[in-house]
Amino acid sequence: ATPSFADYDCTRVTVVVPYPAGGAADVAARLVADRLEALTKKSFVVENRPGATGNIGTAAVVNAKPDGCTLLVNAAVIATFPASFTKLAFDPLKDLVAVGGIGVTPTLLVAAKSVPADDLKGLVQLSRQRPEGLSFSTAGYGLLQHLAVEEMSQRTGAKFVHVVYKGDAQAATDLIAARVDFCSFAAGSVIQFVREGQLKP
Repeated sequence: ATPSFADYDCTRVTVVVPYPAGGAADVAARLVADRLEALTKKSFVVENRPGATGNIGTAAVVNAKPDGCTLLVNAAVIATFPASFTKLAFDPLKDLVAVGGIGVTPTLLVAAKSVPADDLKGLVQLSRQRPEGLSFSTAGYGLLQHLAVEEMSQRTGAKFVHVVYKGDAQAATDLIAARVDFCSFAAGSVIQFVREGQLKP
């Protein structure tokens, strides 16, 4: 039989989110932690350990005591990190064990209101017209949102310049202020700005 949390001698379960508070992973982790706490009658504490595209928090979980009392909430894209990072303090396929999924969120490209493009075709065309191309931001190098734009650039010949942020919140703020042209985000991180008309998908 598969063990449950009731089988572990944990008075407190630490749920590490390797990204800043307020992003899609953080919100999902807090929702799940609340429900697990009620279900298991154990204390679940969400701990944000951002940095290095989630690798700092992930390494902390890899190095934690393997007693089932420390969980990581990260995206499946970490399986590609050995190809994205030359120096990685862990092997996601060997050092971590998947215990379940908590959600799926689509990637959403959003542009500053001042960008004269209303769809992907227009974004690609605009990037070709500008000698410096278009700047785009993500919450980290090697994330799915970054890889999606790089693939789009390769397939279309678009000229996109990547600007890496430590998290979604500052990147969204700078996009609203038009300091970058567009962003690639987990949809949950920016959907409210789209609904409010501050950014355009």
